[in-house]
Amino acid sequence: MDSQLVIMGFVSFCFFCLASAILFRMTEREAAVVWMLRAFIVIGIGHALYLGQYWGLEGLLWWASFYGLFTLLFVFGIFGVVEASLSLRILSEIAGSGKKGITRRDMMVQYSRQHIVKRRVDRLLFSGELVGSRGIYRLGKMSYYRVREYFLDFLRWLFPAR
Repeated sequence: MDSQLVIMGFVSFCFFCLASAILFRMTEREAAVVWMLRAFIVIGIGHALYLGQYWGLEGLLWWASFYGLFTLLFVFGIFGVVEASLSLRILSEIAGSGKKGITRRDMMVQYSRQHIVKRRVDRLLFSGELVGSRGIYRLGKMSYYRVREYFLDFLRWLFPAR
């Protein structure tokens, strides 16, 4: 049963990847993270309802751990790096432009500090993670971008420094 849990965790992750690929083509860029979270939850609940009748609570917890681990590695290890790293983002844009390439001027316009900050703030406002009025921004709901910090805080609480 151990190998089944790992395999089914990976199968659930593959469904998540497929759903993410479809959703990225159907949604606006700013909404991608919100839709990824929704896909993760819906796929997880669907598979848990199906698998729960065979494995019981302990099996479900192990499966959920594998599914969550595979998805977390994907989101932070692959998707997170590509979205957050400016160097990789520029390389992706140049690769996507094909043989015609991108001029330095176009890159400087597209990746000016002002443009980057505006795009990131707009994304955070759209997702509800920031709330802004009259040019002043505050944290909104629980931030998906701060999941890493929440996890590290939990680890610090779990294993306090001596």
